[in-house]
Amino acid sequence: METGEHGLIPALGVLVLAAKLFNTAIERVVDYISAEQHPLAGQVKDAGSAGRAPAA
Repeated sequence: METGEHGLIPALGVLVLAAKLFNTAIERVVDYISAEQHPLAGQVKDAGSAGRAPAA
């Protein structure tokens, strides 16, 4: 591996972790706002999960 590639691997790991934490924060906020089931809340959670997928 080239020198730059050694730094890229941990950086990508941090990116995936940040995306996961952001998704978790979205889900917790939605759950905090209302414990009731609502279609829009489900869509928000799904969108957060979909936003994390490209980072992985």
